[in-house]
Amino acid sequence: MPPGVPYGLIFMSEVLPTLILTAGGVLALWIGTNTWLRLRRGPHPVELERISESLELLHHTVEDMRDEMREQLGDVRELSGRIEFAERMLTKARDDGRV
Repeated sequence: MPPGVPYGLIFMSEVLPTLILTAGGVLALWIGTNTWLRLRRGPHPVELERISESLELLHHTVEDMRDEMREQLGDVRELSGRIEFAERMLTKARDDGRV
């Protein structure tokens, strides 16, 4: 240690940055390795079960939406028929001079 330089200054300017960089590098290496191993192994069986349950719920939801759309399509067809009937009646009344 050079004479007259406080120990705290040397620690803060040389030792602490080295420790921080080393710890950061080790942590980054650990995170990268852990992520790579997890991706290589594939999904955990519990995750697969949750994905399967979610897909089943989505399937039921889509089926419910299709049923609802079929009902609405029937309602639209019925309304369309009524509108066509009303148009025919109004056209006939106008042709007969009643309207």
